[in-house]
Amino acid sequence: QAENEFLNEGYSLDQLKLEFGIDIRYLGQGYELTIPLGGSDELNQDDIAAARSRFDSTHEQMFGHAAADEDAEAVNYRLRASAIVSKASLKS
Repeated sequence: QAENEFLNEGYSLDQLKLEFGIDIRYLGQGYELTIPLGGSDELNQDDIAAARSRFDSTHEQMFGHAAADEDAEAVNYRLRASAIVSKASLKS
């Protein structure tokens, strides 16, 4: 869908940048962290395991603790689509 919308706006596919993410939280938490996912269009079990590991590391960095032995849940999957364009020149 994102590809079609950008094509309809006149961008080419080589200008399109897709970034995937997943919002993860420990069970019972009221907040989550958005963790980047791999660059491919299809997820596999290795991507999920890597996201969980990055979640624990990010949680440790942000809050000073992690609970790698606790269950976690994915709350949202995210996609950010953007187009890479030429640098704009401003008139003086």
